[in-house]
Amino acid sequence: MKGYLNDVEETKKVIDSNKWLHTGDVMYFDSNNFYFVVDRKKDLIKVNGMQVSPTELEDILKCHKNIRDAAVVGIPDKDHGQVPKAFVVLMNDEIPNFQPADLIKYVNDRVAPYKQLRGGIQIIRELPKTPNGKLARKDLLNI
Repeated sequence: MKGYLNDVEETKKVIDSNKWLHTGDVMYFDSNNFYFVVDRKKDLIKVNGMQVSPTELEDILKCHKNIRDAAVVGIPDKDHGQVPKAFVVLMNDEIPNFQPADLIKYVNDRVAPYKQLRGGIQIIRELPKTPNGKLARKDLLNI
């Protein structure tokens, strides 16, 4: 990539003086040299200076038998900077005896203390999506 069309300032933000393109993707590679994109840097939640991957928490939530879909965002917190908050879509509209507190415990039992869902859980009918079908995280902050 040579840069953004007619946007020198944005190009300077992502291409450094050594011509490295900083995509903002968080990746890892395995022992077979396969690369895996796991998050976007701008989506990471900063809790007390620690970075929390929303994707990690979403994957845990989606493993729960009562959850069809989930998204996690960072919300402002005076003590921690940000804390994770989950938005979940239930498998069925009515699940007998379902308690958000049980789901919070389910996640918190599986993660380090700084990754816990201190921002709570909000049940919604569907996650907001962009026109191309990707999760619209910014829209969750307005729900």
